[in-house]
Amino acid sequence: YAPPEPFATTYRDRPYDGEIAAADAVVGKFLGFLKSKGLYDRAVVILMSDHGEGLGDHGEEEHGILLYREVLHVPLLVKLPGNRRAGERVARPVGLVDVFPTVLELVGLESPRGIAGASLLSGSAAPPDKPRAIYSETLFPRYHFGWSDLAALTNDGYSYIHAPRAELYDIAADPGEKNDLAAGLPPAFRTLRAELLATARPRQAPGVSDPEQVRKLAALGYIGQASPSEAAENLPDPKDHIAELREVKIALSLYGARRYEEAAAAFRALLAKNPAMADAWGSLAETEHKLGRHQAALAALERQDRLTPGSPHVLLSFANLYLELQDLDRARIYAERALAANAPPEANEVLARIALARRDWATAEREANRALEGHQGRKLPYVVLAQVRKARGDLPGALRMLDEVQAKLQQSGQGEMSNLHYFRADILARMDRPAEAEAEFRRELSFFPDNAAAWTGLALLHASLGQSDAARRDLEDLLRTVPTPRGYAAAAETLRILGDPESARRLDERARRAGGAESAPSGQRAAAGPPQRG
Repeated sequence: YAPPEPFATTYRDRPYDGEIAAADAVVGKFLGFLKSKGLYDRAVVILMSDHGEGLGDHGEEEHGILLYREVLHVPLLVKLPGNRRAGERVARPVGLVDVFPTVLELVGLESPRGIAGASLLSGSAAPPDKPRAIYSETLFPRYHFGWSDLAALTNDGYSYIHAPRAELYDIAADPGEKNDLAAGLPPAFRTLRAELLATARPRQAPGVSDPEQVRKLAALGYIGQASPSEAAENLPDPKDHIAELREVKIALSLYGARRYEEAAAAFRALLAKNPAMADAWGSLAETEHKLGRHQAALAALERQDRLTPGSPHVLLSFANLYLELQDLDRARIYAERALAANAPPEANEVLARIALARRDWATAEREANRALEGHQGRKLPYVVLAQVRKARGDLPGALRMLDEVQAKLQQSGQGEMSNLHYFRADILARMDRPAEAEAEFRRELSFFPDNAAAWTGLALLHASLGQSDAARRDLEDLLRTVPTPRGYAAAAETLRILGDPESARRLDERARRAGGAESAPSGQRAAAGPPQRG
């Protein structure tokens, strides 16, 4: 919903239409390229969509929760070599599972036995003597919100949705699916329900299922508990709770606006009503982390971990948080668990940063290079390698590497990366280029104003130049922008470095009165800067 220019301006009040127009322009550019190279006439071109968007039709703005037509009915266009069968339209329902066997037939290969789809070209996709019903499902509500999963069967006349309260719609007479016919138990309801109940529907919970990965996790002392939602019966019907997504959006918007106390309260209110909402526990953990309440963040992550045991994402969140707390042993344990849960290159990146914190430059370099194997587009490993160069005294080489990361970001259109300008500023300051260093500190803070390390770095730079008043203003700006225990701790540590232990003591006391000051699990002071994420 954030189209690029010129579509952002042209469709200012209709951002979804702007995204469609942007995608259409990309398709046009690609087809134009095929024609310019003389490839279009003999090419097979298949255009499809992975899903539609709810856009509020049944209460869902986006997709993933419900299984109505606005999400399931997607375009499918096939252009054959030489424009064979041009202009032919097919009204019967087919599935995206049919694309694979269609391509196989076009290139002269047989489809493997047992696959779900059938070629769209041979007519076998819908034998005339037996109308075909297309299967759809969503497990997202079950494993992210603690609601029931859904499944659906759609034939040329009806759509049946299998839910705690099943639904049936006559999609020919009622394409908007506003009139549920299930209560009358018509023949179509009985037929489609029986067919769906006879369909094998193995569920795979998020997390680790591969026996070898489970063995590796067990060897590392981690055995995830069974997800409560996996064994639960009578889970809520998603359509009865779809309005709660608005509350999730409100909480996320508060987080995005850096109104962290309000965001934490909003997430806790959601979780009080629905403690099985795994994603909300993760968001609460991020919010508590922003507030510097590390024990609360860890507690929220533990709740998310119980709901999604073995999730690489959650294991990495543990590793990143423990790394920020300078509990390097626990950070390494969770990074290795994430690696066992098949989470490279992110796990290798965390291991590289742990090695940096230990001043183990060789290991940091090795893990960063492992993170890049097959993933040259990643940025964080290059930042780690730049820090290794800095540690070894190669400041120009470190700066060049960070410049390359910045160039990659600009080329990819990915936007800004946290800490990149901060690291550049640190190197420039060490190279005795204070004006450029100050500019980079300010660039970092313009994009990431809650980066406490950048504020303290700017203050120390001003202090080193004899600009003590400017250094004090920097710390005042830090406390105004990041009025959290992390901000207090960063400012207090800087004041100690600047030889003002009494002011540092008063800030430590303010942090304690704020009710958020927590010691790290290792007993060490929490790091001032935010966790690095690439």
